[in-house]
Amino acid sequence: MVQVHLGPPLEKSRARFTRRALVAVAVGAVIAMLTSTMTLIAVADANPRIPTSALSWRACHERFECARVEVPLDYADPGGRSIELALIKLPATEAADPRTLFVNPGGPGDSGVKFVLNAGHTTFAPSVRARFDVVGFDPRGVGRSTPLQCFASYADQVRAFRGVPAFPVTRAEERATERANARLAAACAKRRPALAAHLTTGEVARDLNLLRRAVGDPKLTFVGYSYGTYLASVYANRYPDKVRAVVADGVIDPVSWLGVGDRAHEIPVDVRLKSDEGAESTLSALLRACDGYPKRCAFSGGSPKRAVAKYDTLTHRNQRHDIHLPGRGWYSFADSVNAIRWQFYDYRRWDKIAVFLQRLWRHSDNRVGGSTVGDRPLSATTVTEKRPGRVGGYYNGYDLGAAVTCGDTRNPERASAWREWADRRARVAPTFGRWWTWLDEVCAPWSLPSPGRYVGPFNNITANPLLVVGNVNDPATRYQDAVDMARRQPGAQLLTIKGSGHTSLGVNSPCAQRVITRYLLHPDVEPARSSCRTVGRPFG
Repeated sequence: MVQVHLGPPLEKSRARFTRRALVAVAVGAVIAMLTSTMTLIAVADANPRIPTSALSWRACHERFECARVEVPLDYADPGGRSIELALIKLPATEAADPRTLFVNPGGPGDSGVKFVLNAGHTTFAPSVRARFDVVGFDPRGVGRSTPLQCFASYADQVRAFRGVPAFPVTRAEERATERANARLAAACAKRRPALAAHLTTGEVARDLNLLRRAVGDPKLTFVGYSYGTYLASVYANRYPDKVRAVVADGVIDPVSWLGVGDRAHEIPVDVRLKSDEGAESTLSALLRACDGYPKRCAFSGGSPKRAVAKYDTLTHRNQRHDIHLPGRGWYSFADSVNAIRWQFYDYRRWDKIAVFLQRLWRHSDNRVGGSTVGDRPLSATTVTEKRPGRVGGYYNGYDLGAAVTCGDTRNPERASAWREWADRRARVAPTFGRWWTWLDEVCAPWSLPSPGRYVGPFNNITANPLLVVGNVNDPATRYQDAVDMARRQPGAQLLTIKGSGHTSLGVNSPCAQRVITRYLLHPDVEPARSSCRTVGRPFG
C-alpha cells in the first residue's frame, strides 16, 4: 500500500516500525466526521445458519455513507468479546440494485476507509462505479476500527524507538534495532495481548465474509493491493464457492508469506519473498532509463551511459561516510535508501528520485563535519519521528504490522538469524537487501499465539477464476510471486504489466485498467489480453 498519487500506501508496503505501511493521509477532520456519523450494529458469526444483520448506513462527508459493525474478537468464541470495524461506502452512480466492490489497500495495517475516501472516485472506471458500491473497511486493529495500541502513549513509542535507523548497517545499529523490536513485542504482549493475538489475515478473511453477507451479495467482488493480495488468496481458498471476482494486484506469494516447508522457520519472511530483488530490479530499470534519456534524467548530468557506474560510486561513498545535503542534514546510507524507497512505488516519481540522487552526488565528496560508518553515533531521531504522514497522536502502524505479520508467518526465533541473512542479502541486492531483511525482525521476540492463523491450502478451485496482476519491475512485490500464485490457483488468470511501479496503480497502463475493469464486470469471460505495456516516458 492512501494518497491519491498512490506512492507508499500500497507498499506491502507494512506500516509500523518495520516501515511496511502506507503513508497515512492527513484527513483528521474527515475522520472525525466519519466517527460521528457511523452507526454501530452487531453482525453474527459467518456460519450461514446464523442470521446476519444488514448494515445500517448513514450519510457522511457529502457523497459517502458510513457504518460500524461488531464482529467476534475470537471466532472460536463467537458469543464472547466483540470488536468494531469501520466502513465507508461510495455509492454506485447508476445501478438501482448495485453489487458491492470491497477494497483493501495493503499494509498490513492500511486503512480501507482512507483509501476509498481519497481514491475511490478515481481508482475504478466509470462503468465499474456505475454498477458497484465501492466499500472500504479498516481491518481489525486498524484506524477507526478497534485499534491496537501497544504503548501507552506516543511519547512512550518515541522513546522505545529512539536511536533506531531506517535499517541497521553497523553492529551497534543492529543491537539498537533488536532492542527496540523487543520493546515493541513486550509492549503488545503486556497491554493488548488478546487483540494483538487475533489480528491474523485468516480472521480478517472471516470478517470480510461477514461483511459480504451483511451487504447481501451472494458472492464476493474484491480488489486487494499488495498485502491485500494475501487477504484475497486466503478468502478465495477459505470460501472458494463465494468468489465472484477477486483481483490480486501486486502479489505476495501466499506460500512464501505463510512459510510452508520444513526449513521455512529458518528464513525471515521477507527473505523468503525476495522483495529486495524486485526493488533492485526496479532500481536497475531506472538507471538504464536514465542512460536512455540523459537530457531528461537529472542524475545523468546530461551525459549518457554513466548512470550505473555513477550510482555504484555514490553508494560506495555513502556506505563509507554520511553525506550532508544543505538544508536537509546528514544522510547515512540507510537514510538515502529509505528516501528513495517509497518513491519507487510510482513510476511517475522517477524524476524526483533522479533529482535526489544528483543532489547526493554533488555533495558526496564533502565530508566536512561528517562521520564515517565506523564512528557514527546512533541516530538521535527515531524512525517514528521521521514517519511521513503521521499527523499528531499515536501511530499504530508498527504495532499492527508486527501483530499481523508475526501472527501470519513463520520466522526464526533467534535475532542472530536476521544479522546473518542481512549480510547474505546485501550481496544479492546491495541497495535494498538489508532494508527488506530487517523489515520484520520484530518477529524474533514476538511471543503471542495466533489461533486464527490460516495455514492453507492455496489451491482450491474457486467458483470464478481469480485475476492475478503483476508488474515486471515491482519494487515491493516481485513479479515472480504473481506468476507462482497464478500457477498454483486453479483457473487463475495472470495479467503481466511490462512496466515499473508497485501494483497497477503505480504504473500508467490504460490497457491494464481496461482488463481489470472487464474482469470486474464479467469475471467469467476470458480476458482479451494477458499482458499490457505502460505509456509515457520516464522522468517527467
